Amino acid sequence: MSIISSQLREEDRLLTLQQTGLLDSNAESIFDEQTKLLADVCGCPMAALSLVDRDRLYLKSKTGLNFCELDREGSFCEKVVMSGASVLVPDATKDPEFCNTALVKDSGVCFYAGVPVEVFPGCAIGSLCVFGTEPCEITPLMMETLESLASQVAHVIALRRQLMLKGRIHTEALMTAGAMHEIKNTLTPAMGYLDLLAEGGTQAANTTERCEWLERASQAVIQTVEMLRDMHLSKHALPPCEGAADQCMGEVVSGVIRQIGSAAAATGVNIRWYDRSGDDSQVDCMGNELRQIVSNIILNGMDAMPDGGTMDISTQRNGDCFALTVTDNGKGMTPCEARLCFDPLFSTKQVGAGYGGSGIGLTIVKQIVCDHGGSIHVESELGVGTTMRVELPCVKHTDAVKSNGTPPTGQGLRVLVVDDQPMVLKTMGAVLSSLGHSVALYADPEEAYRVFASGPAAVDLAIVDLEMTPVNGLQLADKLHSLREELPVIIATGECLNTIELPRQTRHLDKPFRVAQLRETLKLAMSCD
Repeated sequence: MSIISSQLREEDRLLTLQQTGLLDSNAESIFDEQTKLLADVCGCPMAALSLVDRDRLYLKSKTGLNFCELDREGSFCEKVVMSGASVLVPDATKDPEFCNTALVKDSGVCFYAGVPVEVFPGCAIGSLCVFGTEPCEITPLMMETLESLASQVAHVIALRRQLMLKGRIHTEALMTAGAMHEIKNTLTPAMGYLDLLAEGGTQAANTTERCEWLERASQAVIQTVEMLRDMHLSKHALPPCEGAADQCMGEVVSGVIRQIGSAAAATGVNIRWYDRSGDDSQVDCMGNELRQIVSNIILNGMDAMPDGGTMDISTQRNGDCFALTVTDNGKGMTPCEARLCFDPLFSTKQVGAGYGGSGIGLTIVKQIVCDHGGSIHVESELGVGTTMRVELPCVKHTDAVKSNGTPPTGQGLRVLVVDDQPMVLKTMGAVLSSLGHSVALYADPEEAYRVFASGPAAVDLAIVDLEMTPVNGLQLADKLHSLREELPVIIATGECLNTIELPRQTRHLDKPFRVAQLRETLKLAMSCD
């Protein structure tokens, strides 16, 4: 298996872990009781439910341990997850693989026994394990207890993940319907303007105006597609990209209202938005996370008004914080329900009556808000309605040096372009030719590989699409590098590759892209050393 393929498999496992909502969450008795029982039955001083994150171990539940995190590299639990099998170490001080780890050298751990916790077959997100400070032989009772409790814990976690995904499906269905409506509304006049431009005979001023409108329309479609992609990938769980743009709360709220407008109208909900944010309302929060906060709170308010009603949304800057307030005149909550509404798996929605709540949405919202140094409060009265108020820190701007210059790139490159979409392939060829490069275009990745294999030195750089069959872009890049390791390759895709560690000579070009972005990516690819 190639390095990239193994990374993709690891990314799938990490995404599954994030979907459980367990990382950095509060203690829960349902897990704490299991680890305490495990330690008692096995006669060990320490036990834990360890979740293996990207570069750390997060102890979701623990007994006899006074820390919550450990480095992942070289740990007992990492081996359990990566092997998908039990790891039994009677005396770690004599085990060459573990004797120099921090847990053994600094914490005095001598004995370890751990079994994988699998959300589904083949996908272990962590380990249920016991530790000891003295050498210990693993008994059949110990293994039976570990395996039995690990199975129970995995079942609970799998159920939680399913409930979280159910909540996401409900949100995505409404948002996607609204997004499709938005795209169609944008494309209708765009196609009309294109027809008028194709017929010719229009005044130069009109042509300029229409081209500017088409530019704005294309940006609107791109933003809508990116919103849908963010939801699909659940990117709030991934580390932010370097240089990610700050988000304007007003723009996000406006976008969410547009996306769910048709669903609100169909249920008789009248949404009124009062924007007092001003021009400088950027929030220190990733766009997809901000959308998740806004959409969850608004959709919860809509669910509280099954017979219709009014929802007032206010956005306002208060000093160094930005406030989002959402008030509905729905059924409201009792004081007890209001206190519990952010707890995992708690919901006031009736299961079986239309959409039953998963009890996960507001838990995720609170976690995102708290992770960004913000706060969330709820006020509710039964039979009157509910008000949710979120405060997030505003971005503190610093003077930045801006450059209007266009970075130079090498001229006269021999570029191999592979994309199975004819229109994209033709456009890419035209753009590259206009930049002074010679281009070889192929729709079939296997044919492109055969031609490259006959003369690897005849190509200066390759641009390949990710989603191709029967060979995808990453696989084709591997094959090209097997023949010529130093060949610069650009992976062009609309998918998110931010968490994939691409080889040194491989770059990522996000679709759709502008000519300036292509020119800059060419420059970066050719400067790899």
